[in-house]
Amino acid sequence: MNKFLIIILGFSVLLLGTVLYYDQYYYNELQNLYIQDLYIQELQNKQDIKNISDFSFEQERFEHVTSKVLLPVVKIAIKEPDKANGTGILIADLIKNEIHTTYILTAAHVALNAIDDQEINEITLKGKKHPIYITVYQYDTNGTVHSFLTLKASIVIIDQDKDLALLKILPHKYNFSIAKLKDKNKSLQMGDQTIAVGCGLGLDPLISYGNFNGYLYDGDGNLKGTQNAPVTFGNSGGPLYDGFTQEVAGINVSLAGIGATFITIPQNHISFFVPHTTIWEFVEKRGFGYIFTNDLKDKDIMEEVRNNFAVPE
Repeated sequence: MNKFLIIILGFSVLLLGTVLYYDQYYYNELQNLYIQDLYIQELQNKQDIKNISDFSFEQERFEHVTSKVLLPVVKIAIKEPDKANGTGILIADLIKNEIHTTYILTAAHVALNAIDDQEINEITLKGKKHPIYITVYQYDTNGTVHSFLTLKASIVIIDQDKDLALLKILPHKYNFSIAKLKDKNKSLQMGDQTIAVGCGLGLDPLISYGNFNGYLYDGDGNLKGTQNAPVTFGNSGGPLYDGFTQEVAGINVSLAGIGATFITIPQNHISFFVPHTTIWEFVEKRGFGYIFTNDLKDKDIMEEVRNNFAVPE
């Protein structure tokens, strides 16, 4: 009986591996077709181009993808800069006297790795705080990472229930590519193309493509979006883009899973994200809406709050 169960289990694992392999192959084949169609459509809309062969397509396409999708994505590491804990997205940059204050969105469960003995509320984070390291990337035209910069960051605000955190890079003089958050009055529609980017398994940022499936409420009553661009462990905190506009439509937070009491198998083609409307609510409720409008009238009011979240430099 035991041998029979082992054979059945082995066959099931083999079958699952085969299905996942060909499923991933299918998605990879579609990625190039999708981004090519998307890019041609955007060029034609903006420049009334009728003969795409007049352009150096690969170069133009890569610059288009990297500037809007790849460059704003960062790797997040806690305690040690070479040990990744998740992903983040450069979402706002305020400049004063040539000094940049750059903000990063990520998942709360990624940022909370920086806090021992976690006690979370709207005002303070208690417990020993560890440094948060942010790695920002640059790319060659063939998609290879050719340089990166690692800087320290601190937690600014956090919401454990909504699984969102806003980080701030310590003051610097670099010009980074900043992603745009989708208008809070607009929404994804079922079937819309999505682009997920993240540092899956601790690797450099990876791109995958899929479709938006709809919204639902989790067990705690929080709104989540579902989509099927492949993601994996390490993508948490990374952006889920609107595939047409390349605006941030959400933050990836978890994978769906199936299984019994003792075994759950993650499904990397079904995942959940925090919608952009929840992100707007998260920052505006806590007085940080100015980072998206560059309106500094509320900045001084929040200075004392921000100091409560500082991590060691």
